[in-house]
Amino acid sequence: MDFEKIYVNAGEIIISHKPSILWTDLGSCVSVIFHHPELKLSIFTHIVLPDKPFDNCLTVCTQTCFFNLDDKKYFKYLPCVFRFIMRYLNKYNINFRELKVSLYGGSDLFNFSYAVGKRNVEATLNLLKSNKFVISKMDTEGNASRRISHNSFSGETEIIKLNKKYI
Repeated sequence: MDFEKIYVNAGEIIISHKPSILWTDLGSCVSVIFHHPELKLSIFTHIVLPDKPFDNCLTVCTQTCFFNLDDKKYFKYLPCVFRFIMRYLNKYNINFRELKVSLYGGSDLFNFSYAVGKRNVEATLNLLKSNKFVISKMDTEGNASRRISHNSFSGETEIIKLNKKYI
């Protein structure tokens, strides 16, 4: 089986309906991966910040949310990403309880008081849990960057951290 390799940029969502290897590099950013085993559907996010500085998404996002559900969207902030995901799941009648949800990243690579990595993880966990998503796999925080590689067909995710390999 041929797998297309797709790099997920910061602030991007990739929705894959075909066998693909979706991958990214994470520091303080987080990735939430939603995988539906029966539909062979994966949604891979690369979230940059836990909240947006303004109430109006249109003033800070590069594209407007929810208007054209295609396979690529660019989002920087967790609330924008989550609204898009929920609209997508509802539009296609995908039961979120059937999804395998995993969370990666959120390292604090610098000694800033802002602690963006930790804040990204906490905000994402709170949002997922408050909406009744069950997290099946998680590798977060610490002080090392990660390379995440997700097989959209099998749902397997590989994490490379500090030259150590975890599957």
